[in-house]
Amino acid sequence: PVEAVLSTRAPSGESTLPDIERAALAAMQPKRRHEFIHGRTCARAALSMLDLPDQAIPVGTRREPVWPDGIVGSISHCGSLAAAAVARRQDLGALGIDLESDHPLDQALLTMICRAEEIERLQASSQPLLNAKLIFSAKESIYKCIWPTLRHFVDFQDVGIRMDTVAGTFAPLHWTDSLPNAVIQPIAGRYLLRNGWIMTAAWIPHPMNGCS
Repeated sequence: PVEAVLSTRAPSGESTLPDIERAALAAMQPKRRHEFIHGRTCARAALSMLDLPDQAIPVGTRREPVWPDGIVGSISHCGSLAAAAVARRQDLGALGIDLESDHPLDQALLTMICRAEEIERLQASSQPLLNAKLIFSAKESIYKCIWPTLRHFVDFQDVGIRMDTVAGTFAPLHWTDSLPNAVIQPIAGRYLLRNGWIMTAAWIPHPMNGCS
């Protein structure tokens, strides 16, 4: 099972953070500090739903959250909203989430975010730039999901997204030498558009559970 926390209200200050998290704030600008506090608070609340003790979630070498042993998880924040999702590694192999506003993608970013075949499909949709923003969010979730395995940068052009707008699901379509089939193929994803927000999640089912 996955436990998730979604919050629109951030704590008032850094005093709510454990010492190791508070130390990470020193190099952050005010906006990033606010996001960090909000996201980490959601993450600790999500961990508590797995009956884990309250504990710090340190920052890794690439600014990624370092989860407790045996836990996979992801944090995202956008504007006033923050979210965290966690699961035990025995239940999920990996997990990534992303939050975005439902404002359409900037046209100038389209060819950077979307592959040629994605742009071709978008041209047939009624809201191409909104759907492009959804593709952006799906790729962000996928990158967070596979980061613990790859631990290197993956370009937006390295993976394609196929959306199922009836089921509200997505799946990766393309891989390169830097993004092997064995890593990308098991990924499943879901998305939700609600109340002005795009929410996406990507995960790798544990091998014992099969793919879904």
